[in-house]
Amino acid sequence: AERLSRIDKLEQQLQVQEKNVGFVEKDLLKKAILKKGLEIAGKRLAALKIEDKLVEEVEEVQEPEAEKHVKFTEQSEHPESTQSPISEASILEELDGPWSPVGDVISIEQDLLRAQKAVEKARNSNMSNETVEKAETRKAEMEEKR
Repeated sequence: AERLSRIDKLEQQLQVQEKNVGFVEKDLLKKAILKKGLEIAGKRLAALKIEDKLVEEVEEVQEPEAEKHVKFTEQSEHPESTQSPISEASILEELDGPWSPVGDVISIEQDLLRAQKAVEKARNSNMSNETVEKAETRKAEMEEKR
């Protein structure tokens, strides 16, 4: 119940922030970055609600099946945890590296593809939320420059 009330409060804050986007300076790049951040936050809130419902359903499941679920989760996450730091470091290094300025159309298109690949790698490798968000933000910046 406490978790649900926190999620509701976060949703209310998200709605307020969405309204605030309208008052943001007319800088299109900043606006795109903020909108992308709000989209990400909205998706995470929706995922939290779904996750919370799944947790309630799992608690109703018989004990042996719940144990199998836990073992499967540990096995699937363990191999990735050894690979993830190297991949995540390389993604972060690329995201922090140089990107094309406005006006260089060909390079911007190439950078947009780079950013899209970074987003896919970050999501598919279950990297930290910060890394996924950084990749999403870089992608939004490149789309706006285009």
